[in-house]
Amino acid sequence: MKPSMTKATKTIRVVLVEDDEPARLGLRTQIEKDPQMTVAGEAATYRDAVKIAEKEQPDIILLDLNLGDESGMGLLPELSKVAPESRVIIVTGSRDDLEPRGAPAGHHPRGDGPRPQA
Repeated sequence: MKPSMTKATKTIRVVLVEDDEPARLGLRTQIEKDPQMTVAGEAATYRDAVKIAEKEQPDIILLDLNLGDESGMGLLPELSKVAPESRVIIVTGSRDDLEPRGAPAGHHPRGDGPRPQA
């Protein structure tokens, strides 16, 4: 695992998973404005996302749900396997992508799923 913390500051390492190049560039531009964040890698496909996440072990993965012909939702279990400490933030340009049909158990894209019992 790549260390991303020093005693003075913690740099948040982000991997972008977005097939649309202008959208990916926009995300990169916004992230790089924050001196406490860095883009550790970028992927436009399912396969590249898995490779980069496994190699980089980022703090955050920004995941587009619509990767052209591939499903970002289907990528969630694989990302959890190869980068278990990474937090995944879902980004999408389509409200239809947020429908939980076929979502892996325990993943609730809208955040309105069951709450853990105290």
